[in-house]
Amino acid sequence: MSDAEWQTRCNLAALYHVVHHLGWTDTINTHMSARVPDEPDTFLINRYGEMFDEIIASSLIKMRLDGKVIGEPGKFDQNYYVGERGKFNRAGFSIHSSVYNARQDANCVMHTHTRAGAGVSLMARGLRPISQDAMEVIDDVVYHHYGIPLSDEESESLGKSCVAGSCVVLLNHGLLTHAPTIHGALQRLYMLERACSSS
Repeated sequence: MSDAEWQTRCNLAALYHVVHHLGWTDTINTHMSARVPDEPDTFLINRYGEMFDEIIASSLIKMRLDGKVIGEPGKFDQNYYVGERGKFNRAGFSIHSSVYNARQDANCVMHTHTRAGAGVSLMARGLRPISQDAMEVIDDVVYHHYGIPLSDEESESLGKSCVAGSCVVLLNHGLLTHAPTIHGALQRLYMLERACSSS
């Protein structure tokens, strides 16, 4: 692999450890990804079933935006890609590829189901401008009517929402951020999460 891919793998694995430290993991049921810099039609994402503090650079899966898993023979069943070294969450592919297809400037996508984020996603008025943290992100917040993640309609709709903003509240579901860098996506999610915690 290229030096750029290896560095991205190291940075993304470190991001999973930061998310574990912050308590945003929802055990194994959420995901972060990063586009491979010198292969813009591919991205890296976690293998389903690993705890976030177990993820290392070499355990990340490399996928193409068309859904092909690179270097790991296997096939998709209803909810997972089942390969030689484990499973990958098919909904994760759908969510992340939708953002990368819609936003050529997005190089990292983070998606969580924290209590605060899920709580705001249930509120009729959404995020309120009542704290410094909320004011940090509120102009970039978009509300997305989250649908069936594996459908073409949902992929297209999520892509449109991500064009409108980089802090996405998935209604009745959770939070999503994207940015040109890994640390940028983390900063957006950190501020969005703090804003949700104070709402």
